[in-house]
Amino acid sequence: MIYVIASDIHGDSSSLRGLLLRESRAGAFLLLGDSCLPKEEISPFVSVLGNCDMAFREDYPLHRSIRFPSGHRAFLSHHPLGSSSLRELKKAGYAYFFHGHTHIVEDYVDESGIRVVCPGSLSLPRDSDRGSYMLVKADESGEEIIIKKA
Repeated sequence: MIYVIASDIHGDSSSLRGLLLRESRAGAFLLLGDSCLPKEEISPFVSVLGNCDMAFREDYPLHRSIRFPSGHRAFLSHHPLGSSSLRELKKAGYAYFFHGHTHIVEDYVDESGIRVVCPGSLSLPRDSDRGSYMLVKADESGEEIIIKKA
């Protein structure tokens, strides 16, 4: 299964529509907050609540958890977490932590062993002149994470 994960579109629904066309074969579409749009306007994406989504706080939970076909779990949140919180996630059985907010791509393994990934921003990148998002290709044997330019 392919998961499309984006973040921080800040009302740019046309970038989401373009991403849906580009990655139409995916099985799941996730946003890591700051859509600045109601859930009806981002469907089929599901989102977590970002700091700029307060007008839609009824639409989005603070966090989400997903389980990949391999059994590995990912915790999704808009804001980055510190080392102590990442250790707690690792203890709770999570292999991944995906977040938005920074508008900067990052992908590293924390000292606790949890993989931390931010796809950057689809619409307003701070580290490039082109937006970015990520794909997670997941099957029973594991996950491959790919950061892509929009």
